[in-house]
Amino acid sequence: MEIVIVSPESRRRDNLISMLESFVAPSTIKMVELCGDVEKLANPASPAIVFIDYRDPALVADKEISSLIMNHSIHYIVLLVSRNDPAVHFTHYSSCELIYDEISIDMLKNLLINVQLKSK
Repeated sequence: MEIVIVSPESRRRDNLISMLESFVAPSTIKMVELCGDVEKLANPASPAIVFIDYRDPALVADKEISSLIMNHSIHYIVLLVSRNDPAVHFTHYSSCELIYDEISIDMLKNLLINVQLKSK
């Protein structure tokens, strides 16, 4: 299973990558800055879990997220939000939200285990 992180370059993104690399192969983690670039990297033979920086929903169009959901190369979407996000959120059964500042290694491990169990 591939992991794609959609986020501008930042310390938070680097921390997320470090946490993921502590228990998944670094070669399975890819980074892009725009949702549209995910489809170029996606491989139907190995559906991806996509982490999207959603702290500013105005910068990420829900239409782009919907397009990713319809793509058979995308298995699950994790929206990285902040505690002070607006009340309106993108929701779909194949997505979840995590508070970007509160992510831990154990939380990521459990999330990936649960996503893999859903795919079986």
